[in-house]
Amino acid sequence: IVIVAAVSWQACIWLGATAAPIYAVLVPLVSPKADPFSAFNLSWSRLVGVAGGLLIGIAVTRVVSLDLLAVTVVLGLSLLIGMVVRVGNAPNLQIAVSALLIFVSPDAGAYGLTRLWETGVGTVVTAGLTPFLFPADPLKAARDELRGLAATLTAALRTSVGIAGAVDLSTPERVRR
Repeated sequence: IVIVAAVSWQACIWLGATAAPIYAVLVPLVSPKADPFSAFNLSWSRLVGVAGGLLIGIAVTRVVSLDLLAVTVVLGLSLLIGMVVRVGNAPNLQIAVSALLIFVSPDAGAYGLTRLWETGVGTVVTAGLTPFLFPADPLKAARDELRGLAATLTAALRTSVGIAGAVDLSTPERVRR
């Protein structure tokens, strides 16, 4: 995480960041998980969430004054869209987080642009480096998958034997039920 964060930071500096590119560092911090290849999906989902959240936050704050109504509309829209643009089985909450951060920025447009391009750089660096820095263990993954499959099949077989043993196959009406 530290290496990917440092490379993300430096890439932003080389690309012209004038302030500390902290948003680029956030991507590798929240993306890598036990499976290095999940970092790719999480990074891109985060980028989509940031972009969607910025669009919602900026649009709503341009139309509605910054009050409870604006927060309610932003949260409602963000959570609704986050349910559609899911990260695996979970809603994409990054949309709501990014949309709400518009409220604390004195210049929403500048904040949005900075957040978007730094997150984009962090996403590209994270997706590119993580598989090499967090090597997957395919043998362990295969063993874990087979262990789970064996447990499921064993349970299904036990259930089938239990059901078959409870039915008297000599009478046709019991078999039909």
